[in-house]
Amino acid sequence: LEEIVVTAQKRAENLQDVGVAVTAITESALETHRLQKISDLNGLAPNVLINPGTTGQNIVTTTIRGLVSAPVAPGMSPGVGYYLDGVYLGNLYGNLLDLADIEQIDVLKGPQGTLFGRSAVGGAISIKTSNPVGEFHVTNTATAGNYSQFRNKLHVELPRFGPFSANFTYMHFQRRGEMQNLAAGTVWNLGPARNSLPYRGTTKNDIFTVGETLGDQNTDAVMATIRFEPSDGFSLTYKLDYSHVDFTPPGIGVANPALFSAFPLLALMELDQPVGTIPTAVATLTRPDAVHNNFAGPATQVNMGHNLAAEWQVSDALTIKNIASIRRNRFNGQVNFNGDSGLVVTPGLLLYQGFADGRISAAYPVGSPVFGTPYLNGADTDFRDNQFTNELQFLVKTPVFDLTAGWLYYEHDFIDLNLKNIYSPNINGTYITGAGTAASPYVIPVCSGGGGFNASSFGCLPNGGQGQQQLDNRTNAIYAQAQIHLTPQIDILLGGRHSWDRQTFGGDAGAPFQSRSEKHADWLVGINYKPTNDMLLYAKASTSFVPGGIFSSGPYNAETALSYEAGIKAEWFGRTLRTNIAVFSVTYKDLQGIVALPSGGGPGNADVDGTAKGFEFEANWVPVTGLTLGAAVGYTHLQFTDHALANRTVQAFAPAWTLSLNAGYKSKPMDWINGGRFVLSADANHQSSMYTSGCVGLYCSFVSVAVLDQTKIGPQWMMNARVALSEISIGTVAGQGMTLELAAWVKNLTDNDSLVNTQADFRQYAFGGGWQPARTFGVDLKVAF
Repeated sequence: LEEIVVTAQKRAENLQDVGVAVTAITESALETHRLQKISDLNGLAPNVLINPGTTGQNIVTTTIRGLVSAPVAPGMSPGVGYYLDGVYLGNLYGNLLDLADIEQIDVLKGPQGTLFGRSAVGGAISIKTSNPVGEFHVTNTATAGNYSQFRNKLHVELPRFGPFSANFTYMHFQRRGEMQNLAAGTVWNLGPARNSLPYRGTTKNDIFTVGETLGDQNTDAVMATIRFEPSDGFSLTYKLDYSHVDFTPPGIGVANPALFSAFPLLALMELDQPVGTIPTAVATLTRPDAVHNNFAGPATQVNMGHNLAAEWQVSDALTIKNIASIRRNRFNGQVNFNGDSGLVVTPGLLLYQGFADGRISAAYPVGSPVFGTPYLNGADTDFRDNQFTNELQFLVKTPVFDLTAGWLYYEHDFIDLNLKNIYSPNINGTYITGAGTAASPYVIPVCSGGGGFNASSFGCLPNGGQGQQQLDNRTNAIYAQAQIHLTPQIDILLGGRHSWDRQTFGGDAGAPFQSRSEKHADWLVGINYKPTNDMLLYAKASTSFVPGGIFSSGPYNAETALSYEAGIKAEWFGRTLRTNIAVFSVTYKDLQGIVALPSGGGPGNADVDGTAKGFEFEANWVPVTGLTLGAAVGYTHLQFTDHALANRTVQAFAPAWTLSLNAGYKSKPMDWINGGRFVLSADANHQSSMYTSGCVGLYCSFVSVAVLDQTKIGPQWMMNARVALSEISIGTVAGQGMTLELAAWVKNLTDNDSLVNTQADFRQYAFGGGWQPARTFGVDLKVAF
């Protein structure tokens, strides 16, 4: 088995010597299993679930050990920290997009508060890109597959020039969406409504046409690294990453037909539709061939990052590092929340919408022009996200102790523009006009009710909460963690961190800016014991937190975690078998989410605590030369304290069991194909049943248990395979040996079409659903010299 080096303690160490539960995905595994984006990690690490959500905005929902990291409102921080080359990513938008050059991904499970700080309550996912090697080398991999997909990745290593070395990667990916859109050709004009805003974002989609397919993607990504090493003890590394993605959101449908029997209003909504209207008939637990998404417009996501890392080895005992980074994210797009956009407004639909108190009927009397106009529940979003971080680290290594200490400054600005949530019909008596054609586009009416984020959520529909939202986060933190060598076999770990956080949140159109400051301290105590060179026993207790914040509804507190973990890491039989096991218990307090507040629903703290207990087991075995077998099992039992109003708390995206099996075979060089090798790999990933929508604490007081039960999905498997002929010698280029690799692959081998996520509408009567991506297959052609 290969030795795996991780930076779980911000220093390079052998995975087996680190007293932390870590799943490391190496460069060879990334290629073998075709892991090209973060969501591909799903199932490969025990007790880890990564879900893309249903909003179509590339927002990652990550679950580690029962803790779900899914910010549901501006300003809320995630519960799982993502890091790119040591830089914390404060906004998870775009993390599903392809990076041009990934070398290794480390998944750290459980609270990581002392070294990784804010938002590492569930754990941390660290993505590492490659550094230059200083020798000329070119690799180009071209891929073709179904759904008209094409991918080409070119990686160039430049020869060392004096103290400089560099590499460059360019990646292009395109594919057609897998789901037909029954609303194709619908034309919208958002210009009048957007022009009524004090601030507006891009005008690119003022007028847009809904496309024929959902899930289209066209990506261009670049990664460039320049390294300056004037001496053996000093280096300066600059990295640029850039990606531009044009895409359409995934298809959203009505998730479960059982809802029609559970809620007569839904049946009434259907029965009341005029003859010939496209119904919401695609109500299914399995992926349909087509859905009706009348507001699924073209979307654009642009990410750019600059990273400058300096490292100075002052002496054998002291190394100083500094990592400074600037990141920019931009997003613009439109999306449907539910799959019922094929409906038109009727009296029955008004009842379905929940306005049974007379307000809606007063606004729309019999014969009103609103009847017959399209029903819409969606969002028009345009955000700009800017981030600056600087982290100074001191790494000390002596015969008595190892020390990692540092200071972090984090600055994050977020501006959200345009119309945001759009509902039709609305209680103001305004409605969509037009015919939805090129000659007469549907027009979103101007909002005249004031807007602003502090406005009532129903005060200015259909442009709910329109205007500009602005968020400003500032963090300063100092930390230190020491590993004290008591004896050659026993180490004691002591760590601490103190953070100062400040958040300012507000908007225009009369919404005042509010600020909130807080201080927080985290700690870690642990012990490592190595009875032999091939075995590590460890135990630790640690804490972590997610910062509190402020919203128009008021401030909310930090979410905290207290964790106890113990584990055994071992290698056997001359490092042909590796087994790592960890057991844990984590208590989460002041869980953050959308809760019922006096001023309405908004971000807040649940009035329940959560406890997650379980274990993780990972094994890798080389029974014979060239054959590697792997297995990973995770179990999490999640339990909440009773709730005073409704003793029912459901956590979404938290399966009790996860299981991963994988196998890989690489033959010896074969003369008949010029020294090439035969390579075969396969993996099968399983998760037990889980809810795809949930409620925590006070939120449960107004969520229907019957509806939540309809979002529970059963256990499921996902299987992938790849076969290749690699390292085939085909001559020389510029004195370099050239090799060829030809591979065939398939993702989602059995075409698993089950439901994976749901999005409740604001009345909790229906759910939009998303499904597992359809089976894809193709061939890779790789040339290297």
